[in-house]
Parts: sequence; C-alpha cells; structure tokens
Amino acid sequence: MACFFNVNGWKAGDIHYQMHPNNKVEFSIHSNPGGNDTFANFMLAGDQMDKWVHITTAYSSKEKKIRFYVNGELDIENDWGGNPGVLDPARIGDWNQSRQWEGLIDEFIIFNTVLDEGDIQAVMDDGLETTLAVDAKEKLAVTWGSLKK
Repeated sequence: MACFFNVNGWKAGDIHYQMHPNNKVEFSIHSNPGGNDTFANFMLAGDQMDKWVHITTAYSSKEKKIRFYVNGELDIENDWGGNPGVLDPARIGDWNQSRQWEGLIDEFIIFNTVLDEGDIQAVMDDGLETTLAVDAKEKLAVTWGSLKK
C-alpha cells in the first residue's frame, strides 16, 4: 500500500486514503457501518504510471455515498458509509514511517464540503487560485459604492 493521506493511528473513525496493492484507490474509515474499505474502479497501472493523474474522492456521510473521480470524470459511485470519520493528526505520503508514496503528489486538498463534478472539473482545469478567488465585482459593498457616485 502507498499512502495519499492517513491519520496516524487506526482506531474507530480514523481515515486512511491510499493506493491499495490491487492498484486501486482505497478510502477507509475504521469501524464504518458500511465496512472499513471502499474502492475506485480506476487502476493506477501500466501506461498510467508515468503520467499525471488527477484523483478526487468525495465522501458524504449524510448521503452514505462515496464518489471517485479520475481526471475530473466520475469513475464510480459507491453506497457506503455513515461515519463522518476523524481528521486527527495525519501524514501525506506516509503512514507511521511506512507505506511511503513513491512518486509525486501535487496540491493535496481536503475540503469541508462535498464537491460536485463541476466543482472538481473547475479545480482540475483552472487550479485552486482561480477557482477559489474572491472577486469583489458585483458584491454589495462595491455595488453600493458605485451607486453613491
């Protein structure tokens, strides 16, 4: 296994997000009602090994769904979950000095909301700076200021 992001321990609620030995993206929450583990269909193998791949996992404990996206497109949606998981101290690319990621990881991001396919595509195509930029144009304070002129 090679880690994208793993909470330092492995107790109830801990999150592990890694590449399983079967070469599929795996998302795990210890003691999750839907089972500890769920997998993408996508396999990082063969001709994918020397290419940049954009991988997104969107988990909703409310919906009890997890969606895996590859290069901005839905790979698979699994019924799974219910446990919101725990974001205790963790490491990117390593788990307790084992399961080290062999390769490059760029822009690892955790959002506190579930992104939809359009949001994921925008982050992938335009990058974080552009996607999350705040534009003052047409905001109340700017509009009010221009009306007072």
